[in-house]
Amino acid sequence: MLHIYENYKWHYDQALHWLHHTYKLAKKKKHIFLALGSHSPSVITLGYNANHNHILNPLVINNNNIIIRKTKRGGGITIHMQGQLIIYTIISIPHFNININYFIKILETCMITTCKYWKINAYKQKSKIGIYIKYKKIGFIGLKNQYGIITHGISLNINNNIDIYAYFIPCNNNSTIITSLKEILNHNISISIIGKQFIKLFIYYIFNKHI
Repeated sequence: MLHIYENYKWHYDQALHWLHHTYKLAKKKKHIFLALGSHSPSVITLGYNANHNHILNPLVINNNNIIIRKTKRGGGITIHMQGQLIIYTIISIPHFNININYFIKILETCMITTCKYWKINAYKQKSKIGIYIKYKKIGFIGLKNQYGIITHGISLNINNNIDIYAYFIPCNNNSTIITSLKEILNHNISISIIGKQFIKLFIYYIFNKHI
């Protein structure tokens, strides 16, 4: 069974509560829980592999009312904000006969194909998680795998202010350059439409297993 939740002004702490609640449900049943939206206020999250020294300008971050949270997902530092699509996925992958590597491939393929809808050629870089456009990163993946149950998910830069990435080193890589769909297309795009395109692809690949 599929459950979809939308909230485009979601406080990050409320999202964590939702993740915790739905994790318990996913342990018991063959259900998929998806939440899509954006976070407000903006939040910088630190994954398991995050280096606190990679926060370069804490004073500016504080002055811009950006909150900072440690999180139990993999990866380094990233940010969630208005204008950016966040999709949380809560799924027990053994119930669907897939492993974590295949699940990551599904997420990357969904982001790449979603960009193609807008005539943008996105791709995966070898040995790196996430997706890129002309060597600039646009899609991010941060997951937690606990007993085969996957939580957290992806973020895709759409209309958000990418200048904020200068306040920290994203993804533990100071050479990472960030972009967004708005920067490439020179106009805003409906986050809701992008989210629905992603969800449609995600459901197809989960149940058909053809990538």
